[in-house]
Amino acid sequence: MKFYYISHSGIRINFYEAPYYLNDTDLLSYEWGYETENNRILSITKDASDKSLEIYVMPEFGIKNRNIVMEQATDYLSSILDADVAEKKPGRLYTDTGYYLECLFVKSEKSDWNMGINFMFNSFTLLVLRPVWIREIQYSFLAEAADPITILPGEEEPEPEITMEQGIMFPEFPFDLTVKENKKTKGLFDLPTDLKRVRGTRMINNESYLPCHFRMTIYGPVTDPEIVIANHIYKVETTVFTDERLVIDSRSNTVIKIGRLGEETDLYNSRYKLQSVFEKIPPGQQTVTWPGGYGIDITLYDERSEPRWTL
Repeated sequence: MKFYYISHSGIRINFYEAPYYLNDTDLLSYEWGYETENNRILSITKDASDKSLEIYVMPEFGIKNRNIVMEQATDYLSSILDADVAEKKPGRLYTDTGYYLECLFVKSEKSDWNMGINFMFNSFTLLVLRPVWIREIQYSFLAEAADPITILPGEEEPEPEITMEQGIMFPEFPFDLTVKENKKTKGLFDLPTDLKRVRGTRMINNESYLPCHFRMTIYGPVTDPEIVIANHIYKVETTVFTDERLVIDSRSNTVIKIGRLGEETDLYNSRYKLQSVFEKIPPGQQTVTWPGGYGIDITLYDERSEPRWTL
């Protein structure tokens, strides 16, 4: 299994090629905390913990000035890892299976640096506030174009969409209540079979063995967006205008609208109250339905005590 680190500022450091090689670690070990009473389990938790990571710093053989390269590599590694600590912003330690662990390198101990060879052991202690390995699975569903409408003689043309600049917007509807027949539009009550299929039906797959957290982004324009996943309603009673987006994050229990200029509005109190908008996504393949007139992104967080293995 290969490891690499990406700092909070996006700098990547590989621990599987010169000048940094992973030697030993307990990153793949884990422990649950628990509390019992009278042979009954009261609680099971997984608290912040320290992990160890030992690498050896060794420049490639055959290059000139290996001692200078050694010095530069050691200084560079320290500067990147310390910057994360100073900013109190954890980086991500990844495996080649796509899982990452958020952590800070809070301690470093060095050995074998004064043996007269271009080689050094660097043993780190990592602070892991949330000891779970995470893999993000992303889905993007674009807005579907509305079906064209034929205007029959004597009927009025539909109202045009009014944008945010005009101060109002018409809501999206979850059903298209018309069907076309012989290039004409029939009303809903002309025939019992006039109902069309619901637009906006897709599948997502939670590959975890447990219900997973998610982040859902809804792109305007839309009023009272409603998405149904595994027969559960995720709805926020608000208006999202063109070039705005609404973000529901189950991990942080937040509902935020982000405006055109990046301004944020807390819409926690506008969430649908009858069913929780923070309900985790069940394991396995799940059906996603929504009106289809606006785009949505869904990120699933596959969280595990240890990442999937590869040797």
